[in-house]
Amino acid sequence: MDFNKETLEYINFVQNQEQHVIKHYYSEKQEKTNKEILIKNALQKIDKVKSSWLKLRYFYLGLRLAHYSKLNSLEIYDKYKYLLETKDDSIVKNWIQAIYAGALIKNENVVLGVYEFSKLFDKNKINWYLSYYNFNYIKTDKQWRKLLSFAKNSDEKTKFYAIRALNKNSNKIEELKNIYKIDKNSKWFDFVLYKALLNSQHYFDTDNNHLRN
Repeated sequence: MDFNKETLEYINFVQNQEQHVIKHYYSEKQEKTNKEILIKNALQKIDKVKSSWLKLRYFYLGLRLAHYSKLNSLEIYDKYKYLLETKDDSIVKNWIQAIYAGALIKNENVVLGVYEFSKLFDKNKINWYLSYYNFNYIKTDKQWRKLLSFAKNSDEKTKFYAIRALNKNSNKIEELKNIYKIDKNSKWFDFVLYKALLNSQHYFDTDNNHLRN
């Protein structure tokens, strides 16, 4: 099968599965396809297509369908995660990472899911906001301590404090102290310090407006 034909089949598959993953999807001409069949087709395509570019995208589509359908998404991830081992950068790898992290949380492996989401917290990741959004699942000190135990290095540990510092109710000064104790040269110290300075500036802006009035 030539590349152009494989690409055309991929585009058709994308269109067929949209009905299950996009809210308010509607097409008068399109019959609704069974989700299980679509997932099976996506995984079969991984083994059939030659393009590594398409393999990764079929992996994402099959994983996303399984996750949204509350099916065996974690099993699918474990089987095909080897596709992520390539050195090539791809936004699809970030999408897969987010689906995997969400699947862990949905399967009640909350702390590990939050940890996997934290890997997206980087300015080079297009959906890094998901790290903050899903950090709200950490609600107890026990969960927090377990999360810290997952950290493989000081950068990951200081990142956790930085994400926690983004909460509007956080004590940013205390989080700065926590980061400083681990690594005073951490980029996350600068990140939180910048956020704290912005907040202080907003305070003075409000105060100055009051004086002018």
